[in-house]
Amino acid sequence: MSPVKGCDASVLLADSSKNETVEREAIPNRTLKGFNFIDMIKDEIEEACSGVVSCSDILVLATRDGVVLAGGPYYPVLTGRRDSKESLFDVAMAEIPRPNGNISETLRLFSLRGFDERETVALLGGHNIGKIGCEFIRPRLSNFMETGLHDLTIPSDFLEELKRSCPENNSTINNMFNESMKPRFDSNDTET
Repeated sequence: MSPVKGCDASVLLADSSKNETVEREAIPNRTLKGFNFIDMIKDEIEEACSGVVSCSDILVLATRDGVVLAGGPYYPVLTGRRDSKESLFDVAMAEIPRPNGNISETLRLFSLRGFDERETVALLGGHNIGKIGCEFIRPRLSNFMETGLHDLTIPSDFLEELKRSCPENNSTINNMFNESMKPRFDSNDTET
């Protein structure tokens, strides 16, 4: 199995032909934003010390600093990553959990990488800052798994909140649902 190389900055590689052949265009990655900021940081670093800092290191350092700015804990980051020279759309489609995927498939995909359930939940919790596209939520609100019903595992009060945030009559595909709650970090469980 060839690995998903997102941690090697392959998700930053763009396909100039727009053939949807890069990881960035895979469904699990389509909501990613901020590529322009990474490009800007890379340009400034290259001007100061060319060829020293990889985009991979910029990603992990920016992620850590984003966590800190959102009220989370500071944690040390080892550097020295090398950037990938290839970006594989098909591998990303097959091996990265989709935003609308179920927990069984997500646990299976992470287990292929050696993660247990606790580690998977911790990693997924790290993605709790930000927004999600309503196109990933709407099918669970009224036609879950093509049943014509909502996802019965969603509590009724939360279901109503989701319906208000992602109305059916809104045709804007990029309508974003922004969870109103500020991200919470458990300072008692920051072991790595």
